[in-house]
Amino acid sequence: MDFELSDEQKDVQKAAMEFSKGEFDPDLALELDRNGQFPELIWKKACQLGFIGIHYPEEFGGQGLGLFETLLVIEAFCRVDSGIGGALSTVDLGSEVILKFGSHEQKKDFLLPLARGEKRLSVAFAESEDGKDLSSVSTVAERRGEGYLIHGRKRFVLNVSLSDAFINRCKEPKEGWITLIVKKENGGMEVHPIEKMGLRMIPFGDLHFKEVRVPLESRVGREDEGRVHAHHCHQAMELKSVAKSFSFPPYSKLFGGKCLTFIGTEGKRRGISPKVIQGGTR
Repeated sequence: MDFELSDEQKDVQKAAMEFSKGEFDPDLALELDRNGQFPELIWKKACQLGFIGIHYPEEFGGQGLGLFETLLVIEAFCRVDSGIGGALSTVDLGSEVILKFGSHEQKKDFLLPLARGEKRLSVAFAESEDGKDLSSVSTVAERRGEGYLIHGRKRFVLNVSLSDAFINRCKEPKEGWITLIVKKENGGMEVHPIEKMGLRMIPFGDLHFKEVRVPLESRVGREDEGRVHAHHCHQAMELKSVAKSFSFPPYSKLFGGKCLTFIGTEGKRRGISPKVIQGGTR
């Protein structure tokens, strides 16, 4: 079995490593973590150089590569500094849902500003006390004319205070489980921060929706497709988590230092969609 990276993938990996070594100052990382601050300037530079959204199509600000190349970038970033690297990996959570299931207008409206470093996106799926049970949804989106009225609560949302929009899974009495993109500018949302130890560059907390109104075009995909969206999103998030963990010794030395290539082949063997690994679109 061939675990070799292509020349293009090696170039991506090398560029990400050079960038992180030049920008991720250890003293700055410690200060940011102590103060609970997001690495804003580094994020902007990473976007300017094309590291964020590298798997988006070129027409939406990316480089037309796959999610695998994004994993290479995350691993390289986290190998230099896990705090800054981890923070940068969370700025477009849920973008895979828009990339695969979203309309052309949704991709244009959300992916472009994510790649440019103008906006941040996160997911609001969890509702259980431990944040792990995704089998039930109590957040309700009622169809009202040409839009929806949302009320409910989501738990443990990453970048809750920084994100400009959220991928939100709701249940609608007639349409079933649906996915809505909710912009913070819509109003009606309350953020309840949660203090935590470690990884303090990434704000964390609960999100309360109090009769938030969103237009009909905020819905992603078809009716009762919310389960599929959540599953697809979590596959991508799990792969990113593995990429972060493989940046640390002794994991970085597994399989001859070719861990992420192993993720691709092993992920396919275990049933993780090749389209997720490749960043395929609908």
